[in-house]
Order: sequence, then structure tokens, then C-alpha cells
Amino acid sequence: MKITAEKKHKDARLFIPPKSTRSKYTFLRQAQRDFSRAGKFLNKSFPKRGKIYYRKKEDDFMNKIKAVILAGGAGTRLSPVTAAMPKPLVPIMGKPAVARTLALLRRNGITSALVTLGYMADDMERYFSEHGAEGVSLRIFRESTPLGTAGALPAIADELDDTFIVISADAVCDFNLSAAMDFHRAKGAAATLLTTKSKAPTEFGCVSYGRDGLITHFAEKPTWRYVTDNKINTGIYILEKNIISMISAGVATDFSRDLFPLLLGKIYAYEAKGYWRDIGSLDRYYACNRDALCGKIGGIDGSAYYIGEKTHVAESAAITDGTVIGSACRIGERAVINKAILMDGVTVEAGAVTEYAIICRGVFIGAGAKISRGCVIGEGAVIKEGTVVPEKTKLPRASTLSKENIIMDEKIFSSGSDKFFTESGIAGSIHSEISPRFCTAYGAALGRYFGDRGVFCSDGSAEGRLAYRFIMGGAQATGTTVTDCGEGFLSLLSFAASSGGFDFGVYAKHLGDGYCRIYVCDKFGTLIGMKNSRALMREMASSDFGVTVGAYLAADYRDKYAAFLSASCKTLEGMKITVPDTAAMRFFAMAAGRLGASVGFGIKNEIARGRIFVDADDDMGFEIAYASPDGTYVLIDRWHAVAALMQNDIARGETNIYLPSDAPRSLFDMAERLGAHAEKYGDFLHGENAGENDRMRAAGQLWQDDMLLALSYLSLADENTVFPKLREDESFFVAEESYDCGNESAAEIIASLCEHGAGRRNGTVTLRYDSGTAYVCATGENELVLRAEAETENAAHLTMEYTKNGIREVIKVK
Repeated sequence: MKITAEKKHKDARLFIPPKSTRSKYTFLRQAQRDFSRAGKFLNKSFPKRGKIYYRKKEDDFMNKIKAVILAGGAGTRLSPVTAAMPKPLVPIMGKPAVARTLALLRRNGITSALVTLGYMADDMERYFSEHGAEGVSLRIFRESTPLGTAGALPAIADELDDTFIVISADAVCDFNLSAAMDFHRAKGAAATLLTTKSKAPTEFGCVSYGRDGLITHFAEKPTWRYVTDNKINTGIYILEKNIISMISAGVATDFSRDLFPLLLGKIYAYEAKGYWRDIGSLDRYYACNRDALCGKIGGIDGSAYYIGEKTHVAESAAITDGTVIGSACRIGERAVINKAILMDGVTVEAGAVTEYAIICRGVFIGAGAKISRGCVIGEGAVIKEGTVVPEKTKLPRASTLSKENIIMDEKIFSSGSDKFFTESGIAGSIHSEISPRFCTAYGAALGRYFGDRGVFCSDGSAEGRLAYRFIMGGAQATGTTVTDCGEGFLSLLSFAASSGGFDFGVYAKHLGDGYCRIYVCDKFGTLIGMKNSRALMREMASSDFGVTVGAYLAADYRDKYAAFLSASCKTLEGMKITVPDTAAMRFFAMAAGRLGASVGFGIKNEIARGRIFVDADDDMGFEIAYASPDGTYVLIDRWHAVAALMQNDIARGETNIYLPSDAPRSLFDMAERLGAHAEKYGDFLHGENAGENDRMRAAGQLWQDDMLLALSYLSLADENTVFPKLREDESFFVAEESYDCGNESAAEIIASLCEHGAGRRNGTVTLRYDSGTAYVCATGENELVLRAEAETENAAHLTMEYTKNGIREVIKVK
């Protein structure tokens, strides 16, 4: 057998000959320790064994570096796995995640670390005491109060040297930290973030930077609309000690949200090569174990399946590839374990079947029982003989389940359930994604999170009524007083929530084929936004149902809302209006009638008979159409209605104008040209740092309410029903389309557009042409929305075509 050092590469490499046996493999591992210039460990005989990075022997700088390991998080989205186990101790192919992190540090030459503990700190200390720290000298710091990702640094500053590394214990990677350190030192950076590419960056921090690595923009857990890059923050940082002075002792501080924005101009990104995966959700935890088996993670030897020490598997049992079984388990005769993860001490009796599931420590699965695909069974649970656990069921720790039980009260999550949580609430099929059980759990989370009083209504459809009643029942089960408004619409709900003293409101609308959108608003009547939506997702994952039943009330806010609209608008005496026959527009007809208008139900072509057509039905679009005195057909969309009202306000002396964050840029420019100052509101729908002032400001705008907007625009007409026109130099046209990216990643397309010179403004990629300006943002993993603004309709459509052609070219180059 021959060991060869390949001189062509900067670092020497160690090769295993193709015909090596496992005993020879062991010999080579020993030989590697004595190899003078260590590089990558390559294994061509056993391709599933992971690659291992080693630092250069002559470079002793990493020996002097200390690491700070963040290991204090509760891991609520991993519930029920983390109900009895801190997240850093969840096993990845039989070994805790924190041990994988320590091994990574040791391979890169780091021999000293401090670990910050919080949730279940005793369990963490017990693990280190019994199992050691992978050859790393460890100091432990306990946080009595959670202080965020960066808040603990002032307390341990005296333990740190001038340069140190921060790494999270709830992710698994095989990065070459030595190379990242070389980059950091060469740049003279105050901080260096290790980044990687992701096709779905919305659950992480998006980072934008130039070719030199200098960071220009952060977006912490953005919605798709605010994704402007496909590079994400991995939670691994190389920092200079002097930046700790920017952190106030004892104050909760987050690296990405609070500290790094202050360092722009001195903070760099190092795009690391290799494997990285966060294990903060059940789906990602399961996928990480599969990746380990497949040999995708350096430092972990791949295998078809994994069985831990002291585990007994009966001869007639079937263990499929892709299965992970921990230590001290017992698998009975004819049992089937199919691509499942079993932690330590699990018992599976004869004939039981477990597939594509996560089974926590000490679970007992009785003879003939079946654990279906996507289930998560909490620690110490007992599944009795013959019990069938339905797909995607989550059972809390220490539960007992028999075949006589009907599972209704458990929280059900399907794979990728976070996709159903939106800035306005939740959305999905009432028959699958947002099933009655899911809606009940969601209602309970609303009651616990928002407060004691909620108001509820639906669009009157069978599906809408089903959804809102289950949500209302879940909230009532937590002690919330629920007020049922019956049939309604979004504008009515917003008014009821803000004027009735409620803590939150819910409106369920059926959009067809069982697909429902559930709108949730806060006490100001504004939609809850992504920050609250994510908090509700965590609430569903971490809490059980209450036992206190709240009061049930019925109320009708229609008359109060109609009175509010009448008091807010001028008379419409003599105006002839046609509206579509929907629940919302029937109410609009009543409100307009109170203002003196003659309102009938019909379709748009009635404008030929001198009538004005109005449609302001929730999220179905906004449209006012009429024939001008010269016979010209005029179509007013919501932005032109806003423009006309804004122009009227400025003419009456208003100098401060507030516009929605998604308003066309033309409106902001128009306000400035007319001598007013325009500010935007509404970023709370997509951002993380919204305060009550922003929500109160949004609630006070008439264009927050489509019905109020429509009636206010109609009030601008003179006695001859002639509407004011925009000045010729203020005219604009907006074209908007969805763009299906097919199999391409929307985040990668956005990043490529920026690399080719596109600008970023208001969280959106900006493309400028002679014909007009286009704005591009992502709305999903494979979907974009394109908006073109120009002075004329033809120019806007031409700008749209330029934009689509540009995207197609970017995809070709990529």
C-alpha cells in the first residue's frame, strides 16, 4: 500500500487506494495523524464517508483562537423533540449536534471554547461531564435571563482574546474555519460573517455584498417580497473583541438585528464552501440525519443506515436504508423501521411499523402498532398494541395512546407548514393544510398570544364558516371571550377590531376548490404581519390547549360601520352606481345609498348607460369605471384613486402624506413635486421591527380600507358627476404580472439581477429603462412579481417585456 502526497495542490492530500479494505482504512486514518502536511481526507473506496478538513500544521494561529458556542435556545419549533432535551443535544446520526460542532472546532485547530447555556442548562452540563468535549477545553457560562445571540458577550469579554469565533450549536456544517480566518485577517475586518447559498432564504438572515465581500445590506428573516439575495447568514462569525464595547451589558442584543447594521462598512462576508444546515425545524432536522447517512457532511462517515451501540434488532425485523436507530433500542420480530429516526432507548414490539417518523427517547411502540409518515412521538410516550397513529401527528412527551383514542386535540403539522403562515394570517386547503384540527390549534394560539377578546366572521361560504368556527372554538378553549359577527368581509372585520376594543380579529374567506385565506388583524385593525405570524407558528409548536372556556357573544357591526362611512364621506346625491352582487358590495350599496346614491347590482358594461361601476371587495381588486363627459372610458384602479385623493389633500394645504409601503414610486415622486413630504407606512407586514406607532399610522389612513377609499373617491365628483383629472405631468401607468420561474430559484434570480447591475430600493430590485422603471420581488420559492411603472400604458408594457427578457437572459447565463 502506498501513501502519496500530491504536489500539484497547495495542501498535501492523503489517498486511499480503490482496493483498500476496512482494516486498511483504519491503518490510513492512523497514518494520517503523522502526515506532515495535512489537507483533505479523500476516500474513493467508500464514497459515503465524509470529507474532513484539517488546518495546516505550520499555522499555529488557530490554536490561539477561542470560540463562543451559543447553546441556550429553547428550540420551540422542534417540539416535542425539545420538550425533554435541549436543542444542542438532539442527535445527528447518534451524536449530539453540539458534539458535532466541537469536533468541527477541533479539526480546525481550535482547542478552547466558551459555551453559553440557558434552556435546560443542567442537561447540557451533565452531558459535558459524562461525555467530554471532543478534545476542546470548555468553559461554561449560564444566562439567568435570555439576552439574545449577542447579549452574553460583555459578561465573558475578559475570557476572550482580540479575535474570536462565534458559532451556533443548532446547525451542522463542515466549513473550513481556517480559510475563513485567513480571509478575515486579510481584510482587516471588524467582523466576518460566514455565508452560504440557499434557494429558500426566508427563514434565515439574507446578506448582500459585493465581489470584495463588503456587506451592503441585511434582511433578517424577510418575507419573499423582501428577498434581495440568495446568500444567507449561517450564524458563524469571526469578530474583533473591540466591538463588544458596542453591546450594553445586561441588555438583550441580537447580532443580525442590532449589532451588525452598526458595523456596515467594516463587516465582510466569507462565502464558505461545503455543507451547512440549520436543524431548527423538524423537517430540517430529519433532512440533516439523511444527509449524514449519505456522506454529505465532512467528518461524518456515511452509511446506508445507522444502528447505535447496545441496540438489539431481531433477525426477522426489517431495517431499510435511510434509517437511524440510537443506542440501547430493542426492535422486535417482524418489526419494520422504514427511513425513520429512533433516538436512544426506543422499544418497537413485534410486527410494529414505523416509517418516515421521528421517535424520541424512551418511546414504547406496542405489537402491531403503526406510526405513519411524518409523525413525531415525544419522549416516553406509549403507543399501545394495534394503535394506528395518523400521518403528521405530533404527540407530547409521556403521552399514552391506544387504538380506542380519536386524535383531535393534538397539533398537526405537515411538511413545510411554515409556508401556510403569511403576513395576513394563514392560507391553504381546508381539506388538508389548514384542516379543522389545524384551525382549532391556530385559534388556541391566537387566544394565548393576543389576549382575552377576539372578533370573528366569514364570507358566508360553507368552507369559510367551517374554518372560522373551528378557529373561534380553539380560541374559546383558552379562555378567550369570542364575539361572532357571522357573515362579513375584511373591511368590516378591521373596523370591528379597532372600534370594538378587541385584541384581535379573524376573517375566513373561501377562494375556491377548498382553498381558504384566513385574515388576522390586531387591535388597530391592521393585518398582523410576519413577525406576529412567526410568533403564532412557534406558539402552536410549543403549547397545549387550555382548559378554561371563554364566553361566546354575538354582535353585528354593520350599522356602526355604515354610520362611520357616512360620517367620513360627502353626499353622493344623484349618483347612479352599479356594483357586483357579493356580500361586501351589498353592504357597500347600503352605505352609498345612505349618502344619497342610487345603487343597483349588475356588471361593468352598464357604464354605457351613464352608471358608475364600483368593485371594492376585499382582496379581489379595486376598480371604479365610468364614461367621461366626452364619452371616453375611464378606469380607476386603487393607486389612481389614492393619487386623486392625495392631490386633493395637498391642494387643501396638507403637507405630510403617508402612503403604503407597496405604493408605486410615482406617488411618492408626485407628492414631492406638489410640495408635500411623503412617508411610507406598512412595512410591519413584512418586517420584524414594527412598533405600535407604525400600526396606528396605518390604521388612520383612508386607503387602508377599500370601501372608505371608494366612497371618498366618489365624493370628489362635482354636481355633474365629473371627477377631477390628474395633471398631465403627473400621469402614470402601472403594469403588474406574476412570473413563474419554473424550476429556477427566485432568490437566485434576484441575486443574479443585482450582480448584473440592478439596484435595491425599498426591499425591491429596481431595473431602469428609457421607457420606465421595473420593480422585481419574490413571492415564493419559484415565483416573482413584476411591476412596471411608466408615463403611458404602452411604455409600461414595453418596460415589462424588457424586464421579462432580462430575467430569461439571467437564467440562461446562470
